[in-house]
Amino acid sequence: MILLNKVTILALLSFILLGCGGQETGSDTDNGGNKPAESISIDTQNTLDFVPESVLTSVNLTSKVRSDSGQDLHITDITPLSDYNNCDFVDVSGLKFRIETEEAQVCRFSYTVEPLSGDFSGSQSGISQIVVSDESTVSSPLPPISKTAYQSEVLVIDLTSYLPEGFSLDNTSVELVGYTDTGDVGAFESQGNSITYTAPDEALGVVTIYYSAINDQMDILPGVIYVTISDTANTAPIASINETLRDKILADSPTGSFTINIENYVSDADGDELQLAGIYTNGLGWATNLTQYTFEYSPNLSGMQYLTYVVSDDRGGYGIGTLNFKVRSYGIIFDDNQDVTFYPTYTLEELASTNGSFSGTYTENGTQGEAGQYPIFNTDLADAYCVTRGLVLPAISQLRSLYTDPLSNSSVFTSQYKWPSGSSYMAIDGTFSLFDGASSLTAGQVGYVSCIEQVELPSDYNFSSKYLGADWNENTIVLASAEVNGNHIPLPPSKYELEYKVVDTNPANLADQVIVEVQENNIIVKQASTRVFQAVLEITDPNNVQGSLQDTSTLIVGTGACPNGVTVNDTQYLGCIPVLDNKETSEKYTAAVADHILINLGYKLDQFGGDIPYLTTSNTTPVYSYYSTDILGKSESNIKESIGVYAQDYCDILNAAEVSGRDNWIWYQQGGISSPPSREQFENLEGTLAAELTRWMSDATGLSVADVGQGVFVFQDAITHQLNQDVDNNRMRYQYNTQNPWKAWQYITCYSSD
Repeated sequence: MILLNKVTILALLSFILLGCGGQETGSDTDNGGNKPAESISIDTQNTLDFVPESVLTSVNLTSKVRSDSGQDLHITDITPLSDYNNCDFVDVSGLKFRIETEEAQVCRFSYTVEPLSGDFSGSQSGISQIVVSDESTVSSPLPPISKTAYQSEVLVIDLTSYLPEGFSLDNTSVELVGYTDTGDVGAFESQGNSITYTAPDEALGVVTIYYSAINDQMDILPGVIYVTISDTANTAPIASINETLRDKILADSPTGSFTINIENYVSDADGDELQLAGIYTNGLGWATNLTQYTFEYSPNLSGMQYLTYVVSDDRGGYGIGTLNFKVRSYGIIFDDNQDVTFYPTYTLEELASTNGSFSGTYTENGTQGEAGQYPIFNTDLADAYCVTRGLVLPAISQLRSLYTDPLSNSSVFTSQYKWPSGSSYMAIDGTFSLFDGASSLTAGQVGYVSCIEQVELPSDYNFSSKYLGADWNENTIVLASAEVNGNHIPLPPSKYELEYKVVDTNPANLADQVIVEVQENNIIVKQASTRVFQAVLEITDPNNVQGSLQDTSTLIVGTGACPNGVTVNDTQYLGCIPVLDNKETSEKYTAAVADHILINLGYKLDQFGGDIPYLTTSNTTPVYSYYSTDILGKSESNIKESIGVYAQDYCDILNAAEVSGRDNWIWYQQGGISSPPSREQFENLEGTLAAELTRWMSDATGLSVADVGQGVFVFQDAITHQLNQDVDNNRMRYQYNTQNPWKAWQYITCYSSD
């Protein structure tokens, strides 16, 4: 085992701390021959800004750098990280620099700051990232990724599972920097959604890989990967990844900082004593006062925080882990008398992080709230903010009960919660002051917003959607609500205890190839392998959603329209929906789908197929269900009443999955037949799939192609008609009617007008 001497260890730790914004002091210099310059410690943060294209942008580092003595600092150097950087550096002044670029990208610079006064010496560097995009609607980076490597090791980092749906790695955006004892940071290659990193042969330390993800709308998401490099002769420490800490409340800390202890998240197989060596904050806050296992953290803003920490065993081994937690400006208030949880109003910083809207601002002078400006909201905005969080706006009576107890008829600002109270709080029926208990029923007012978590009995909650559709790796939000006095009260996200069962896959019996991640009311379904290309999940919440209307929701994953060029056999295997396009209009029709595919989609033909009037089967392999020709000519009201619920159920599955980009699928066309109907014939179907399906059914049954064509129900003049294929051509014809009494099979199909 190679042992590093203390000097080497301390030197390496200084490299790591430098990368995290720790101190670096310059050598003493003579100030005009009078006295040596005083060496000071300087801290910096890595920064992230989002700006539009072709705009002269100023990056301000004032709040991102500081010195231990409070001395003024200025920028002394700005250097692009790599040749890929196409941002034009314009100028620098004090702690600001300006850049300009004409294209969407992420520009990264290394900056250095030093004391403004010649009486002091010292320098420190940091990384500034500028996300440039006119189209970008995001204002937050991807969570950091941490990896460990040994000297000379090759890491293949597949980013696919880390990227949101629709995003891919921009291979021109990858940049590598690092702090190692030899200065060698290794090398990388990127292809597809993967980055291959090769660690240096002899260096020890930490390297940083910056990358960007982009989608078709030119939204850009910056990301970062931290890699520790350990000695091959030593077993590296182990540090926990994605450790979630409890929420931190700024109002509870007079200093605005918290002590974080990582002792329970690290271990070493050799039994070596570990030392916290560095913290990467990604510009979210300050990490100071590092001890063996603890550090002080001061967040810049409220919201989600992602911290990366590095531990050393002083023997050439490094472990790296990540922490995540939410910082809130104020804590929640639970009123046990009402069994209601009140959430605090927003701050301007919180809204700025999400580009949130507000109706105006209120200035607190320090007597009824911490001094500063706070956003205020009208009733509609306040209600919208609550609903989007799965919460509701309280009534005046609920705010009054809160003020009476637990606030004991005293200002909420002077309580342990310290909420601002200079402005009244919005209610569904007016406003209420948490400063003096006054209320108003006057319409059109503005004020703070406190949303409440109101929980009803489990038997009151029903899922909002019978069917949900999603692509693989796409986040799906499951919603349940209770109806109380005509209002829908959403189940708060924190109360969900979702359970799932994979009830079908395509191909069948591949439930073990389906990976499901559940967090609160969010579900992401992934493929363990490409063998499975469709899955149906039954979603329940037995503890919280027990309503009689909808206590189960079906999630259909991987369902979509069949691609161009599929064969009939493909439709019987792939599980896709054959969609026929009307090339003369924007109308779409679905074609026949085999029963086993319908069942795989969650359409429970195997359970209720026998209950549907007029429905029979093709006696082919595979089996297709269709409505017998007796249904044509029947009264509209009778058919809608007898089969409507069953028929629309399939179309609702297509709506949930937004098949062919539509969510207005319905099982019939209403009207549209001209007179005389026998002449309503037109060549309008694109492609050959309709003809191929009809010929396949004709061959399988021995019936004429005229009897088994594709089509959809049409209701007009209170009578049941068909829009049906003209034999096996790409023509469609309206039938059945007195002048054209031809009857053909009617499969289980859907229609979309536009």
